[in-house]
Amino acid sequence: MSVDTLRPSVLATPASQAAPSFSFFSTSASPSYSTVPSPTPSYAPSHLSQAHSIAPHTDSQQSVQVTEDDAALVPFAMAYARREAEMTQTAEESTPQEDAMDLDWSEDSYRSTLSLVRTYMDLAHNLAMRGDIPSQGGPLAPKWPWRLERNTWLLVRSLLADRFASKQLLGQPPATPVRPASENPMAAREVVSALYASGDVDLRTIQIMTRWLESTHFEDAQYSVSDASWLTTMHTKRAKGHRRVAALDPDAPLRELGALALDDEENEQRFLRGLYELVRSGHLDQAQALCRECGQPWRAASLSGGSLFETNGEESRGNPRRALWKDACEALVRESRYAHERAVYGALIGALDAVLPVCASYDDHLWAHMHTALCLREDEALSQAGLEHRAPPTQLGNCAEIFEAAQRSFGAVDTQPKGRPQKSTTARMFHELHRRLVLGHVGPLSAWLVEQCKITEDGHYQCDIAFLRFALHLLAVLKQAGAPIPEGPLACFLRAYTRALSVKRQPALIALYTSRLPRELHVPTYGEFLMSIHEREERRACLAMAAEAEIDTVELAEWLIAQYEGPLEDTSDLVPVLSPKDEERVWALEWVCLDPSLRLSALLHANAAARAFTAARKLEAVRRIYDEVLPQGIVSDLRSAWGEQPPSLVERNAIKECLALRAHLHCHDLYAAWGDHRNARPAAPEVPVMAGSLSQDLMREQLNREHTLAVQHWEDQLRMATGTLVGALLELLQAEGGWLVDLERSEEDSADPPHHDHTDARTQQLELLRRLCLPALLFLLHRVCSETQMYLEFLRCATLVADASTALHAVLGKEELRQFLALAADCALHAMEPGELLP
Repeated sequence: MSVDTLRPSVLATPASQAAPSFSFFSTSASPSYSTVPSPTPSYAPSHLSQAHSIAPHTDSQQSVQVTEDDAALVPFAMAYARREAEMTQTAEESTPQEDAMDLDWSEDSYRSTLSLVRTYMDLAHNLAMRGDIPSQGGPLAPKWPWRLERNTWLLVRSLLADRFASKQLLGQPPATPVRPASENPMAAREVVSALYASGDVDLRTIQIMTRWLESTHFEDAQYSVSDASWLTTMHTKRAKGHRRVAALDPDAPLRELGALALDDEENEQRFLRGLYELVRSGHLDQAQALCRECGQPWRAASLSGGSLFETNGEESRGNPRRALWKDACEALVRESRYAHERAVYGALIGALDAVLPVCASYDDHLWAHMHTALCLREDEALSQAGLEHRAPPTQLGNCAEIFEAAQRSFGAVDTQPKGRPQKSTTARMFHELHRRLVLGHVGPLSAWLVEQCKITEDGHYQCDIAFLRFALHLLAVLKQAGAPIPEGPLACFLRAYTRALSVKRQPALIALYTSRLPRELHVPTYGEFLMSIHEREERRACLAMAAEAEIDTVELAEWLIAQYEGPLEDTSDLVPVLSPKDEERVWALEWVCLDPSLRLSALLHANAAARAFTAARKLEAVRRIYDEVLPQGIVSDLRSAWGEQPPSLVERNAIKECLALRAHLHCHDLYAAWGDHRNARPAAPEVPVMAGSLSQDLMREQLNREHTLAVQHWEDQLRMATGTLVGALLELLQAEGGWLVDLERSEEDSADPPHHDHTDARTQQLELLRRLCLPALLFLLHRVCSETQMYLEFLRCATLVADASTALHAVLGKEELRQFLALAADCALHAMEPGELLP
């Protein structure tokens, strides 16, 4: 506290650069001590005061409208994407190095990285200042995690700036400190200045932590102070049974062992509590102003006794009796009956035991140790320079030992009530994260974060999504800064975060973060999210976002369809009812149908699925594939694109197979319609018989005539339906080249590359479908012809079966062929009956 004007900024940069300010809060305005201070962050841009708008620093300065529940998603992603683009451009312009830690930051890269960290810090501060944030359908989300995140970004920014200034990137071991002797042994200020300019990285780190802990505490400093000039004691007489002070000088309570009036006693304790909070926040000047405002100017003078003495022969400043002042502070620390008074003066002289009793949180304990370490380092330097004739102080050790000591002291009182809630697991994770960052343990940091978040290789996690998001962006920033962050843990965090965004239904953000994964993980990661999308327009939008993020949409569509494909089996005994899995498989084909450039791929996948459903006798699925999922007119579109360039054999066979499967479906539809019409024969009228009733006779005759006409119309419609059905069946049976038989490869087709859908497995599937479907169609044709007495049509079918060019007999088994010949013989006998052979 005594050398605030000498200690360099923790964000100090080389002289050629403008050093950014480290102060987290603006302290230019005089605080109001009657209420809790409400400081305004000096770094916060003006747009952060808007209620529902968060906008990171962009060239366009456009704000992004987001909901409170998703406030942490879009802005972080925008900043992340912008920084990735900048890093990509920088990487293309620079020469790649074997080791990222060997890169020497350029000024542009340094400023760009710090700008990104500051953007994250602004966003977290905005959310922390909103108060408790309402989440969708849930309780209020506390703001203290946002404070932890904001404070962590501030620490990262400070460490990165310091490492750049000292030419040591984050994660490298610190250099050996050098302690040059002071050139002027009579100037205490120069001795301390030389101490901080010596290049002692450990001292520099302790200083960064001390200033960071002070800056982040100012927001939480809560106190209410009124007049502390002991007016009530002055105007009241000595109460019976109470020993009050007779004099009102500052030393009276200690000298006379007396007490102040009750009101003054309470005011004194509140005043000392507020005084400590300001000292704890690093605002010694405001603490002195508070003393003067509350009627204790003598205390303001006592607080300034630690100012270092300096003289140039003509003018002097500082306290030349600083050692005497420290002795007086030590005596006050021993004798004062106010805990916060002991803590105030103990902090000024580095008396750790006087400060720890009033520390309530882990940060308080850590600050007490860090601040004391700074004071002891200064005292040691002054003692070695011969400027203070005091025993050399006992040091607290290096930065790592200070962390351990602070953890031990906090652990000893953590179970005792301190008026504040116990820190959650998330807070403890942040504390450990701070320790690792400060000590430079960045290499194993990623593995530790993966362990804390319990992230598996497939992206499952067990932690709060806010901490998951923060850890991901932290690792990305550290990696861009040159820290040795492995790709594996970073990929685990990316997959876990995309899985978390899937719950939030943020397709644009999922595509963005997926594109940062290794290329082999793009499709499975984004595809897992797309499997939950069912609306066509939403699917189309998601594919557009994937294309914008440079994710291979063709491979993505193929992967999605493959998740529902299975081996083709003979399921002739299966009940033809569509299951939910069948529905998913049908509509999965839509992914490949959304891109007009994938028409051929869409047709091939549709044919493959139709083959499977046809074999399972689930013709409703086939109907949906060709009528609802597959774009209408896809065959004509493919043919119109042929032009002068002859189509490939794969394309011609795909079209032929599509037409063949649709013809098979059409025959079954016609048969279903024929059966419905056949069963809809008009019933004979029922008229009660009443003897001798002329009106009933006339009604009966009228109804009979109407019934006769209806039957004639029904027979005509049935005859037409039968002719249509029989014609469709015969057309399918005598299809050119055979039903579901591929075209033969010609010399012109020899140059076509093989296609994944034209394999031996597909050939076996086509043959299996011919053996399943063609015999069933032949027996179906016999049933229709026998029930409608169209025996000659069935005999024509028998001729087709016997024709070697159609090879229909080859699809019939021995038993099926024997049965078919028996049916053909029976139809021939019926056809030879009188009148059957007449035209």
